[in-house]
Amino acid sequence: MKLSLFIHMEHISPDEPQDKLYREMMELCEMADKGNMHAIWTGEHHGMNFTIAPNPFINLADLANRTKKCGSAPAR
Repeated sequence: MKLSLFIHMEHISPDEPQDKLYREMMELCEMADKGNMHAIWTGEHHGMNFTIAPNPFINLADLANRTKKCGSAPAR
């Protein structure tokens, strides 16, 4: 069985710094990679206040640098 992770940065509280959300998302992706997940999918939500990821390709470029085993791709 191949398991994947779908992830995006949920900006629930305006008091929570966006850089903290990004760091936590990357840490979770690194854990998924170390846990032998098959792939990491990042969401594209550019028209909502709920998330702060308008362009998944920027996140994917960073993920490619931080992960060794998982594949990664955008999801809509």
